[in-house]
Amino acid sequence: MIVFGLVLCGVAILSSAAEGAWQRRDTGYPRRTNTWLLLVAALLIGVASLRWRVGTDYETYVRLYPQYVAEARQSLALLGEPGLRWIALIASRIGTGSEGMFAFAAIITIGLTVRTLWRWSPAFALSAALYVLSGAWHGSFNGVRQYLACAVLFAGHRYIVDRRLLKWAVVVLVAMLFHVSAIVGILMYLVPVRRTSLGVQTAMVGLGAVGMATMGNILAFLEASTGDTERWAGEYAQQEVNPLRVAFAFVPLIVYWFVRGDKYISRHNGWFYVNMLAVYGAVYLASLNSAMVARFASYPLQFVPLGVAYATYAQDELNRTALRFGMLLLYATFLYVELSGIGNLRNFRWLFESA
Repeated sequence: MIVFGLVLCGVAILSSAAEGAWQRRDTGYPRRTNTWLLLVAALLIGVASLRWRVGTDYETYVRLYPQYVAEARQSLALLGEPGLRWIALIASRIGTGSEGMFAFAAIITIGLTVRTLWRWSPAFALSAALYVLSGAWHGSFNGVRQYLACAVLFAGHRYIVDRRLLKWAVVVLVAMLFHVSAIVGILMYLVPVRRTSLGVQTAMVGLGAVGMATMGNILAFLEASTGDTERWAGEYAQQEVNPLRVAFAFVPLIVYWFVRGDKYISRHNGWFYVNMLAVYGAVYLASLNSAMVARFASYPLQFVPLGVAYATYAQDELNRTALRFGMLLLYATFLYVELSGIGNLRNFRWLFESA
């Protein structure tokens, strides 16, 4: 837990410096890279790259590493998910082993995510801190392949905002090279990019409620159509998600409806990010009865640090600062409680301890 706290402090200091340097130049959006931003990325990438046995699936990836290397040349089909396999092959060729595979994956995943937050967040220091506190950063320690796909979708999301369907389809195809579940990115194109309404967001949440109520039938259909009983009828697929986690997913959306900084959001073309907060809550609601389905929440999770930056824009600066500080405290408390129950994340170990 100490490592997470130190990382959070470092990110807060460096991202504030990056934002301050940008404000002095006021070059507009998308922001250009500066040295402070590179330091933020280096800190997050460095810690992620130097972890050892941190993450639920860490040992699984280590065990699969030789297989990934062997399959790299035969996995070029889209559904073969060649992305991580070719990363493993590169790591093998330069002699870094599975540790190199994790490092290269971290560089791509975190690098793309931090860069995207920097380019489009109206409050980068807040978004960078929430990237750590929301679980999006350490989530990449577990689902390496899926978070690579998440990062690709997140990096290319402006094609949705700018309504460029063909280019977005290409982004989705690239993301699918890392994890085939990224095909859900096509549905993101349906998320409204203009001024939201209570009716639209209620409809999104309603779809989540329908998914929750019918999840048993959905899993049964997937089991029957694929014949994969182990996946769709297994313990993980049937495992319930903590209801508090589901409820917490709606906090940013509720905050938006209390604050309603609509003029600011419209001026900065940020409605897509606010609507993605509703998608995030809806996906978690749909997954209440299946932890496996909850993994799909990783895709809208990437947008939460951006969405919160817009949702907390109160007109009065003092109120805005207090609200954002309160959100950070709330996320920090929730993260502490969550990590306390996960031993391989709570007890952070470094790569040099493996010797």
